[in-house]
Parts: sequence; C-alpha cells; structure tokens
Amino acid sequence: VSPLKKCLICTTTITVPHFGIDACRACASFFKRAKLAGKRFVCRQGDMNCIIGKDERFVCRSCRFDRCVNAGMVYDKTPKGNKKIGKDVKERRSPSSSCSDLDPIVPSTSKDPQESILTRIGRLFDASVDRRRSRELQLLQDRVDCEIVPHPTQKLFLSNFKIAVRLFEITMAETRQFYEKAFPAITKLSGAEQDLLCKSYIPKFCLIDNAYRTRKVWGEIKRFSMGSVVSLVDTERADLWLGELHEGRNKQALIDCLHDQYRVQCELVVPQWLRAHITTKEFYAILALVFCEINTSIDISEQAQSLIDSISALVLEDLQRYYKEEMGLGDFSTRLGHLLSLNHTIQECCSTCVEFVRLQQTVFDLFTNED
Repeated sequence: VSPLKKCLICTTTITVPHFGIDACRACASFFKRAKLAGKRFVCRQGDMNCIIGKDERFVCRSCRFDRCVNAGMVYDKTPKGNKKIGKDVKERRSPSSSCSDLDPIVPSTSKDPQESILTRIGRLFDASVDRRRSRELQLLQDRVDCEIVPHPTQKLFLSNFKIAVRLFEITMAETRQFYEKAFPAITKLSGAEQDLLCKSYIPKFCLIDNAYRTRKVWGEIKRFSMGSVVSLVDTERADLWLGELHEGRNKQALIDCLHDQYRVQCELVVPQWLRAHITTKEFYAILALVFCEINTSIDISEQAQSLIDSISALVLEDLQRYYKEEMGLGDFSTRLGHLLSLNHTIQECCSTCVEFVRLQQTVFDLFTNED
C-alpha cells in the first residue's frame, strides 16, 4: 500500500502522484483542462496570493494554476513512444464527441446566428422576467393576505413565508428554462448532472437577481428587499414575514436570526455592489459567471467542467469586447476585477444562505408543513 501524501496544490490526501508531482486527481484534471484549452485566468483578489485549500469552496483558478506550475506539474499532450497519439486525440476530440458538439454559442431558437452570448442571455432573461411577472400577478392579485406596497411605477406585493414558497416554485421552473435556453449544451449532459447544476445555480441566480432588482426598483438595498419580480420583504418587520406560521416560544429567536441573516448579506454584497456599479450588460454577464463558478464539493464530470469553462471563456471574451467597443475603455481591469470579486461574494453569500435554511429546518422547523 502506498504511503499517504498531501497534494502540493490543495493539501488533499493522495496515494498516487499525477503529472510528475504529488498532486490529487482534481488538481491534475484542472491543470490538464487549462493547458488543453490554453486558458488564461485572472486572480480574484488581484494579489496572486489566494488560499488554495481542500476546504475552500470556491478556489481562485489563477492562483491554483500558478501553484500547479510552481510545483513542477507538466502535462505533455503527446507522450513519447506513441506516434499515433496525435491522431487518436483528434479522433476522440472530433465534433461528434468533443465540446464542439456541445457548442453553447448559438441555440436553435436564436433568430440571429451572430448573436453574442451576452445578447442572448439578456434576451432570454428579459423574456423570463415577463413570464414570471405574469404568473406571479396571477397568483397574488386575488389573495386577501397579500398587501399591496405603494410604488410610483410598479404594482408590488408584501410577501410572507407561505407566499414566498409558492413564488419560489415559479422562479425555479422559469430559471431552469432560462439557463437551458441560454446554454443549450447543458441539455446534452445526463439528467442527474443537469439536476445537480440546476440545484447549484438557482440559489445564486435568486440572490443576484433579487439584489439587482432591489437596487433597480428602490434605488438602494436597505429596508425593502425584492423577493421576486413583483413581491418584496420588509426587512424591518420580520414578524410580517412569518405571520402566524411560527408562534412558538422560539419566535423571537427566529426573528433575530432573520435580521442577522439579512445584515450579513448586506455586509457581504452591498459594498461590493456599490463598488462595481454594474451595467445591464454586466448583470447579464454575472448571471452566467455565477453559474460557471462551481463549488469544489460538487463532483461533476470532465465533460460538464469543460462545457462550463467554455461558457465562462465566451462570457469573458464578449465582456471584454463590450468594455472596448461599447464602453470605450482602454483599461477595463478595474471594472472586470470588481465584477469577478462580486461573483466571488455571491458564492460566499449563497453559502451562508444555505446554512441559514438548514438552521430554519433543524432548529425552528420552519419547513415542516411544506412539501
């Protein structure tokens, strides 16, 4: 039995080396994909000194790649002693079996074969919002327990827990339809992997969508927080959010937890959001980038990872074109850096949200009566 060693990149325990050094399979696969695709990454923090550890949920790919190189990792696409390998690789990576078969650039529903990925995301997102608005209004307009909140231009409703559960069902269905059309190659993956990616994406989508909508509707992220297209939460009245759902002796503790969770979200998201000053086109980009940032604890196939990497590359390429041609920026490093930092913040905030939902389930039994 081989003695246990540590991966030089992420410190995961390993039993066999990869690519000539003590490295785990995950880091070796990441390095191989990056070399094959000729990837160039941008450091999240900008100081090229991010933590790369097995317990880190979202690892900086730039620092991870640099650590692979510095540790001596080498990937040779054409191993010595096999002259046919080049032909074999081409056959294995032919259009019928490679990611070219999973081309995320042009969906069959696109009217313009030259439509860029960000334009497509924007078109499909706006259409999804229209459908969500129609379905939400149909659900809410006849409810006697749903108070209308005054607003100069929109019809908005004060939400509570029971209403939010019904609205979330609409959001889940529409979000899956949106990202399957925005990235049609996803449907080529197995059903189980599609479900896994969907489960990972929806909380991040909701967080960024609601933050963007709150800022757009109210001009600030403060008292009112949009929970869907036409519903909102009064963060200063958590008792209204709960209603009569939870009348136990722990009710005040639950209200305090709700306030604390919202405070944590604001402390994480708002400063980064204000620094980014994101445009509509950048919002469309972040909708894709949060999808492409996969928690390292999620085990996906190399085919899925390669597809996700290709989507990320297309988005960043289109984003740079937008900065240069539409915004006229010669140096867009600051804007891109803020956007990537916001992406990382969303991942972190989403993790705290998941932990909070578990707390609601285990301590306060908030979802006991919900399907």
